[in-house]
Amino acid sequence: MKILQVIDYLPETSGGARFVVNLAIKLKQLGHEVDVLLIDGEKSHFLEELTRNSIRVISISKNINRFNILYSLKISKYLDKYDIVHTHIFPTSYQVSIARIFNKKSAPIVFTEHSSFNRRASNFLFKYIEVFMYKRFDKIICLSEQVMNFLKENLPFKDSKYAIIQNAVDTHKVDTCNASKRNKIGLKDNDFIILMSARFDEPKRQDLLIEVVKALPQNIKIVFAGSGKTLDFFKNKVLLESIGEKVIFLGARTDVYELMKMADLNILASNYEGLSLAALEAMSTGKPFIASDVEGLDFVINNKEYLFNNDIFSLKSLILRLYNDNSFRHECASYAVKRSKDFDIDIMVDKYILEYKKLTGKE
Repeated sequence: MKILQVIDYLPETSGGARFVVNLAIKLKQLGHEVDVLLIDGEKSHFLEELTRNSIRVISISKNINRFNILYSLKISKYLDKYDIVHTHIFPTSYQVSIARIFNKKSAPIVFTEHSSFNRRASNFLFKYIEVFMYKRFDKIICLSEQVMNFLKENLPFKDSKYAIIQNAVDTHKVDTCNASKRNKIGLKDNDFIILMSARFDEPKRQDLLIEVVKALPQNIKIVFAGSGKTLDFFKNKVLLESIGEKVIFLGARTDVYELMKMADLNILASNYEGLSLAALEAMSTGKPFIASDVEGLDFVINNKEYLFNNDIFSLKSLILRLYNDNSFRHECASYAVKRSKDFDIDIMVDKYILEYKKLTGKE
């Protein structure tokens, strides 16, 4: 099949970007012709990874306003050049939906909903816009049952329009990398490193870790890998509160797996998620992983012992238990690895191919 994957851009620490890159590469390896269309083709390691794997990248422009509706016109001319078009993430969903209005010969369009919540669908007025946009998708793939339930509650489509295909991790990529050296980022062997790899933006909760670290032993260090809208705000906060020796900002990184293997504990604090790829990747490294007890993450971990409420007391208690109890820490790591194996990328890709075939009549 000739397949077009569409996403707005490929930021360095985006789970959505990693999802698209992993899927495109796997489809290519299975013999399909795959192109990736970006509204903003700004350079990133994900872009370089696609190029290394001989996947053509189509960039509408660079360093532009990805919400500009005029880019729908440019996208529209590609929609009838493929057997299937697969789009991801807002605002790409809107851009591709509008583009279809301008191209009546468009191939079937699949949209993957990555989040278990969005304000537009739950807003009385914006809900009608969402229905208008989502109506133009032939299939809506949900990363989990929670994601599908949210959409069904807010968007009145037939059940047949939805399908669940769980997110998945490419364990081979994780298994073949080595842990980073601590001294390269100014850390010591006796430091207890807590890593959160995530973009600095809603719904992530880096603020919780910055607050809790003040109440933790001196050798417990928080390391953030990621960039985004709130990065500078939190850097200034750490500086003003004089806790820079306990909090390290690495910015966007290309060696996230290596960092996860270096850490003593991986964490994801968030207000909600879809089916977090960052969580699955962290769980597959062989290191302990904990996360917020919220929709999406509760399903991924599926064990209350390794979840915390989004408050300082709950987070502090769980971190200290892992810090002080070697046996509990080992159990957490073992459980995480075992759970991550339930989300195999080859199974995920096969399910997407099956949906593509149903829509194109190539079963």
